[in-house]
Amino acid sequence: MLAGGFAESACLVGKMKLGGNVYVAQGSILRSLEEGITVENSSYVLENSVIIGNAAFPTHIKAKTVFGHKSIVIGATIGNLCEIGNNALIMPGAVLGDMCILGEGTLSAKE
Repeated sequence: MLAGGFAESACLVGKMKLGGNVYVAQGSILRSLEEGITVENSSYVLENSVIIGNAAFPTHIKAKTVFGHKSIVIGATIGNLCEIGNNALIMPGAVLGDMCILGEGTLSAKE
């Protein structure tokens, strides 16, 4: 199991709220304007993923959620215990409930 922490090549830009045991892997970028990102305990952002949030479209990632390689999340809410497949794209305003599984390359838009 991965331990919490941040790879040297991960880039965190702006103010954000990160829970305990959050892991951000190599090449991943978290970009937050006006504290627009919250990542709760034990969530993992794997290699080369991008998470963006701002006041108009905040990103809230709940506990124990894993993002596959090259996933992109922009201003969305994602529930507890979710697994997001490689290259998934979650668009502004999208809301995923608890225990969701998105396959590789899934596009999830606002309702």
